[in-house]
Amino acid sequence: MFQWLVCFWLIYVSVQMDSTERKRWYKEVRVASSHEHVESMGQSSKSFGIEINLDQKKLRTPNGKLLLLPNPILAAAVAEEWQCQGEKIRRSEMHLTSLCSKATDNPEDLKPEDLVSKIVDFIPTDTVMFRVDEPEDLSRLSDEGEMGSTTGVV
Repeated sequence: MFQWLVCFWLIYVSVQMDSTERKRWYKEVRVASSHEHVESMGQSSKSFGIEINLDQKKLRTPNGKLLLLPNPILAAAVAEEWQCQGEKIRRSEMHLTSLCSKATDNPEDLKPEDLVSKIVDFIPTDTVMFRVDEPEDLSRLSDEGEMGSTTGVV
């Protein structure tokens, strides 16, 4: 649930992004498995995940941390944001990259449960949720009106 709630913080994070445009310096965007020593949520550990490579350089957050993603779908979406950039890199158009960087950098040094709480508090003010047909169990919960009791968000 944590990963999904983080995605709802998208609007908040995108407002805080650096809007400076830079010339696109990379040609190839790749998704690769990673076995890196990373620091996340104030803890340092050997971590497995998926990284984004721009040519031969690993994508890093604004604070210099390796952007290590937890699942291949999110990694593919972030990679697509970078691939879709034209001659100029427009960070203001890369919402998922910004969101993932914010979660990785965690500048306020929040515990995971505090980060979730902060996101949940923000959702009702500026977030749109859409009903979906798949996966079926999510669709069923949505149809039965149980989403509010399951997520705490109505």
